Amino acid sequence: MFESIWMLLTVVGPIVLAAVIAYALFTRRKLTPHEKVRQEKKVDELYHDTPQEHREAVVEAEAEDRQRARQNREIEMTDPR
Repeated sequence: MFESIWMLLTVVGPIVLAAVIAYALFTRRKLTPHEKVRQEKKVDELYHDTPQEHREAVVEAEAEDRQRARQNREIEMTDPR
């Protein structure tokens, strides 16, 4: 009895899982052309149109990195190791 339940589950379980996945794939709603255009614009805004504040923060962080690297080189030059 117990073995037949496990056999049933191992055979029927993957079939049910495959059916659920197939149903989900076939019933997905497609984007309309208008929605596709809006999606592309938003992606471009996120990845290509960086806000000015972000640009300034990046420039400032790069300047701080250069300053730290300069200080590290000076320390290495004066360190008598």
